[in-house]
Amino acid sequence: MKKTLTSVLLSLILTLTASGCAPELYERLLISAIGVDRTTTGCRVTVLASETTEDGGQSTFSGEGDTVPEALSQIALESGRTPLYSHNAAILFGMQCAESGIAEQLDFFIRHYDSRPTAKVFLAEDTAESVLLQTDLTAERFMQLSNGAKYSGAAADVNLLQLVNGLYGINTTAALPVLRADDLPTPVGTAVLQSYRLCTVLTPAEAQGLSALQGTLSGGEFTVKDEAFGTVSLKVRSTNSNIIFTGTAEQPKFTARIHVIAEVSAVTNTAKHVGNEAFPRFETALANCTEERIAAYLKNANGADAAGLSEVIFRTAPNVWREMGESRAEKLSKAEITFHVTAEVQRVEEEDIPYF
Repeated sequence: MKKTLTSVLLSLILTLTASGCAPELYERLLISAIGVDRTTTGCRVTVLASETTEDGGQSTFSGEGDTVPEALSQIALESGRTPLYSHNAAILFGMQCAESGIAEQLDFFIRHYDSRPTAKVFLAEDTAESVLLQTDLTAERFMQLSNGAKYSGAAADVNLLQLVNGLYGINTTAALPVLRADDLPTPVGTAVLQSYRLCTVLTPAEAQGLSALQGTLSGGEFTVKDEAFGTVSLKVRSTNSNIIFTGTAEQPKFTARIHVIAEVSAVTNTAKHVGNEAFPRFETALANCTEERIAAYLKNANGADAAGLSEVIFRTAPNVWREMGESRAEKLSKAEITFHVTAEVQRVEEEDIPYF
């Protein structure tokens, strides 16, 4: 009797264990990038997936549905494999998503338990599908674009967590790098979204102006002219910004003080040694160049509060922030911003040692 009971229990355990096993690796679709485009009836999702076969490689699959999960279920039906999102490195939204609002498409990536908060987020200049269908595209390319944005300061570098925090924060504003579908995806600008919708697209110079105003610019080359050394290239190392609210609920005003730290990376007239007397000129030129880029951003901001003005009021004048109420965004779009930039060009060792 005991042997029979033991056999029955063992069979039952094996049956339950087998039925509850996760899919094998070869049954998985290892997604490395997901693109979402809006359609007339819902959305179209395109995924870049790694093959689980010995030769590896990448494949693309597409599906349509009323929602992102339904479109992904169509991809599972087509591929015969279960999507695995934990390897996903990039999320792309088509331009139509941004123009009409990305809230519906973004919701899936917030809710799904397997969604990676560190996945980089991009906006396609046209459709996300056109970007992901590029030949020889791999997930590594998106990491290259992310690193390039950090080093150049000319585009946004945003992951899913930062996007959600921006759109759900006080400013309800976030910036996304815009990609063009060339031979390989290429950054062409920075999109500013407010309340999930596209407000404006910034040029690289305007994006640097925004980063300087935010105090987050920590890379990129600024080219200035000098009377003695011709064209001088200055590598930005860091910035810090202090924005102070000085107005009222009806007439919001701000004063911003920005400090830029850089170093000389190249000069065209190398016949002369770069002595200490040249650095004040470099600093003045760098400050002027930074002010021009900040002014260009403010001119093209189109009412977006990417610089975080609402947060400044919330933190330093909460009563005014509450008084502004639902008309806050409209009032801030007409805010007066006075800014002053100072610059410091560091003397590296090469400038301290005269030529022989």
